[in-house]
Amino acid sequence: MLSLGWFIAGPFIYASAAVCVCGAAYKVIRLLMMPRPFRWDLYPLPHRGPAGSKYQKVDFGKQKAESFPLHELKEMAEEILFIKRLFTNNLRMWLGSYAMHCGLYIGVLWIALLIIGAIIQISGIALNPAVIRSVNFATVAAGAAALVFGLAGSLYLFANRLIDPDLRTMSDAASFVNLSLMIAMFAAGLAAWLGADRSFSGLQNLTAGLITLKPPAPHHPLITIELFFFGLFLIYLPFSRMLHFAAKYFFYHNIMWDDEAMRPGSRLEQERLKELSYRPQWSASHITAGGSWFDQVTGEKPQGDKKS
Repeated sequence: MLSLGWFIAGPFIYASAAVCVCGAAYKVIRLLMMPRPFRWDLYPLPHRGPAGSKYQKVDFGKQKAESFPLHELKEMAEEILFIKRLFTNNLRMWLGSYAMHCGLYIGVLWIALLIIGAIIQISGIALNPAVIRSVNFATVAAGAAALVFGLAGSLYLFANRLIDPDLRTMSDAASFVNLSLMIAMFAAGLAAWLGADRSFSGLQNLTAGLITLKPPAPHHPLITIELFFFGLFLIYLPFSRMLHFAAKYFFYHNIMWDDEAMRPGSRLEQERLKELSYRPQWSASHITAGGSWFDQVTGEKPQGDKKS
């Protein structure tokens, strides 16, 4: 039977997931197509590891710089899993931010466990009862932890932005909208867990229905509300600042850690020459009217001069 619950648990979730994936892909592609930013090239760089700065070596431009990928992976893991820089610079904000991020990270694990449980349910594979109990236990533990940590961290950050005068001055409407949506999503999930679906069997049945393209209507209104806010979060995610999880990669690798040498005829040199041909669309006393960035410095025009 068609109902509001069925629509939210079926077509709305499908559409939300599609918007999230397509929107995130579009944003990442746009980041990939943007001109190279100015690089910080500040040492120490993780991928140089114990070798230190390449500039310490004689004729460094003629030598291949050593690279240590494991050191870079370690630095990335510390930032992704523990939000290292915020912990070092602002412990008070780190407490709420880390709790909220734990809720999101564990939430991804929870969804994966729901999918695994749904696949087991659909396939009818005869597994050892102990394995099924382990999956069910892990699903409940991950779901409960994600909802509790996520809600606690979001509330903590929201309260800090209201109470702290300096932080309140820095916070715009988008900051409060982001946190409000996460509070609603985690709170709705917690209410559904406590009031309607303690074993998450209802969500697992819905997940199985989504996989088989036969989504059923939720058996309780609280689950419908939970799915509504989850879908809303998926739609909002790629168009909000929360997409920083993807943008951060480019910030670290293209700005902070990028020390690629610019050699004659290289792709990097061609990109820079192209950017020097762009013409600023603003004016000032120190800017030559109508001239490219190359003109501003040399008074000459590189090949391929174009307006941008």
